[in-house]
Amino acid sequence: MKLAAYIRVSSQNQVEYGDSLTGQEESIYNWAEKNGHTIVRKYIEPGSSAYNDNYRPQFNMMLKDIENDNFDCDAIIVYALSRFARNLISQSAAQSVLDKKSIRLLSVVEPLPEDYDTYRLLSTVIGLMNEMQSSQNSRTVCDRLQDTAEKGYFTGGNIPYGYESINVKDDSIFRKKLIINEYEAKIVRKIYKLAQKGNYGKGWGIKQITSYLNDNNILNRGNDWKINTIHRILNNSIYYGDRVFGKNRVKRAGKENPLPTIVNTPAIISKKLFDNVRDELKSRDLKNNKDKPLRSNSLLTGIVKCGKCNTNLVIRTGKGGKYKYYSCGKRIRSSVNSCTCQNIPKQLLEEQINEALIKNILTKDTIESILKELKLLIKANNTEEIELNRLTKKLKYNKANLNAFYTKLFTSEIEVDDTVKGFINTEQGKINEIQREIDKIKVTKKITYKNFGSNQVNMFVKTIKNLINSENTEVTKSFLIAMGLEVRVYPKN
Repeated sequence: MKLAAYIRVSSQNQVEYGDSLTGQEESIYNWAEKNGHTIVRKYIEPGSSAYNDNYRPQFNMMLKDIENDNFDCDAIIVYALSRFARNLISQSAAQSVLDKKSIRLLSVVEPLPEDYDTYRLLSTVIGLMNEMQSSQNSRTVCDRLQDTAEKGYFTGGNIPYGYESINVKDDSIFRKKLIINEYEAKIVRKIYKLAQKGNYGKGWGIKQITSYLNDNNILNRGNDWKINTIHRILNNSIYYGDRVFGKNRVKRAGKENPLPTIVNTPAIISKKLFDNVRDELKSRDLKNNKDKPLRSNSLLTGIVKCGKCNTNLVIRTGKGGKYKYYSCGKRIRSSVNSCTCQNIPKQLLEEQINEALIKNILTKDTIESILKELKLLIKANNTEEIELNRLTKKLKYNKANLNAFYTKLFTSEIEVDDTVKGFINTEQGKINEIQREIDKIKVTKKITYKNFGSNQVNMFVKTIKNLINSENTEVTKSFLIAMGLEVRVYPKN
């Protein structure tokens, strides 16, 4: 088959060989050659998160090429499904694009079955596990950043214009703290002055301020100013001394809404000036037109169909506006006599679907059966344990030989010439290469679900059940869509 390789690393993983661009690309090409396939395209995404598709231009380009029939490949190959997406909703949406064009998704470290239904089930479970692991990692990082912010230190990222960071000792480690950059602070004050009074007492809009700065060669750290940058400066509370940390954090299931942390920071302007400018610019705020959501917020829209006429059921509200129902779309668009499907209370139907999902699919036996099949596939297609033992022995042997040579070198009068140096470099290079191969195998062995035992399965099932039973319908709907499930409702008779 002709394959397109999609390679992605998140910035925090670039230093790990098994997760690096080079490591993934090498593994993908070796896998393709071993299985008789040819890589004809590459989409490489350095330092991008799999949670937000807006920051993955190569991923979006790949999907656009597929939709526009500008894609001469039979399948997409990734190092692991977590490289393709760590969010089940994103994975499901992308999978739908692939399905429409009969393009398969392949993984180097996760051999998936040929049978389509089993493939969808396995890939969905893997996607859920990847999302669960990523969410757990995210919570750990967030807790550490929260502690850093509460102590008044800079948590990282782009340094706001007007500031610079310095190292400050905190116990035994150094942390970053923001201080005012006087040169840039003067420009920040100029921006606020122009927004409030312009040059002649009348406040300017953001576009006019941007043009003024660029026309007068007042640069933004060597670059031209952009309208969005000026907008952010005029709406950032850090400039009057309140740096907000965590304002974009999302609510976790079963938890209260997280409150942002206010970090005291040296002020460049007064709060009064900030508020005056904000009031002045309210009518001229930039409007960020976001794409409409792909799916309705209602759990079953697009999934549940009328068993009588095969039409989607849609949400209808009762006369008083208090109750909602799933109603046959044909009866709404055509005539109440065109179908015998009755209106079904929204809450009742969704509770029944959740109950069936938990009772019939999200059971310990079902998940263990899926894991068992997946592990058998991996075992049949992977000899990593044998290879790891072989490489470990080889590494030990090569290190012993080099150490023995060092011993002879230090206890004799051998002259260390270019030949000796060349021999040492060659042997050390062999050792480094073996170590890299061992590291690659160890990364593969760390895949979360490969080490899932009874306790982990119980925790996984419990976590997913809790999410489904919570008020967050997004998880349940993404699960239903990812598994390709379709619900049909028939009249009582």
